[in-house]
Amino acid sequence: SQSRYGGAGRYHGRLDIRKFWSSKFRRLLPALFIVNILLLLFFLWQGKSGIWHSHTLLAWFGLSGILDWFGIRNASPFGNGLWFLTVLLLFYVAYPLANALCASRNNAFVFIACFAVICFVGQLHAPQPYMLWLTVFGFGFGIFASRVNWRPSRLFAFLSLIVIVS
Repeated sequence: SQSRYGGAGRYHGRLDIRKFWSSKFRRLLPALFIVNILLLLFFLWQGKSGIWHSHTLLAWFGLSGILDWFGIRNASPFGNGLWFLTVLLLFYVAYPLANALCASRNNAFVFIACFAVICFVGQLHAPQPYMLWLTVFGFGFGIFASRVNWRPSRLFAFLSLIVIVS
């Protein structure tokens, strides 16, 4: 179901990419724009430096987390600590492909196995001081779980096994 897996169950493999992205843009961009305008006014009032830095552009589109991932200090007062929004937006970009890769139950199992390896390697070679790779895995796992239609009790058992192993 949609609520159980972060929206993945809504599409059931029939994804209209244009509708998918337009609904995300309509839902997220106005709020992001309003918040950024209010922050701009606040930062101008405070006399903050770095308001007009190139990093501001990334932050205004919710992508300042990319700076963290490459070890670049955000020189703008915008977007500090918004790594989750960056992950969410990149997930929306990748969702149509991930959804297509999980077209069948067997493909979904191959997808989640490969995705788990990618996230594990990412954690080993590009660790972050927050739960980046576990969060990324969680998004992929939501797609997987919706495609194999796991019941909450089985899902809980599987997640418990992951926690025990790690």
